[in-house]
Amino acid sequence: MDSNNISQYHIKFVLLDTSLVSTTTFFTYDDQWLAANLFFLDFFLPIRNTLMLLFLD
Repeated sequence: MDSNNISQYHIKFVLLDTSLVSTTTFFTYDDQWLAANLFFLDFFLPIRNTLMLLFLD
């Protein structure tokens, strides 16, 4: 599987994952990438903050 197919798979996953937010509004690719990025950011920031607190103490 080359990188082009892999990136297409990721785009399809993001489209499917963020389409659950609303079924009446059409999201552009930029909106869906932003929603996916914010989801991962919300998930990883508390982990990062906890690790920083542990390492700085």
